[in-house]
Amino acid sequence: MIGLKTGTWQFTVEAPGFTPVQASAPVRVAATPPMGFALARDPGPIPDALDKNVLQSVTAANALRDRGQYDQALVAYQQIREQNPKLTSVTFVVAGLYRKQAASETDPAARRALLDRAIDTYSQLLNDDALTVRAKAELESTRSELQALPR
Repeated sequence: MIGLKTGTWQFTVEAPGFTPVQASAPVRVAATPPMGFALARDPGPIPDALDKNVLQSVTAANALRDRGQYDQALVAYQQIREQNPKLTSVTFVVAGLYRKQAASETDPAARRALLDRAIDTYSQLLNDDALTVRAKAELESTRSELQALPR
């Protein structure tokens, strides 16, 4: 490394999709041996995979949901999903919101349609992440709720 003074230097080695490594290494003006770093794959999300404002977006969507503004909340959650496809928990929230809307609906046909949308959304989540035990339970519960509706 040209231009470094003799001494111990702190190095940070980074690469997208890998866990950064920090190490100290002695550097001499002449005959510094080569340095080797081994990077491990990062098991978490790839850096910048999620929108930087995702927390603020989710908070705003939650506020709409909590105020009973279901249609606006659904639009907000769907935008979050489009911008952050790896954030599958939003799909779970959307399905629950369809169920919440259905519970407040007095028209049986509209209620049935909302429960169908919830079932489709839970099914989509299970296609994306088959290990989601809670989504499986919610899907079955929603199907039971739909079957109990008068025809």
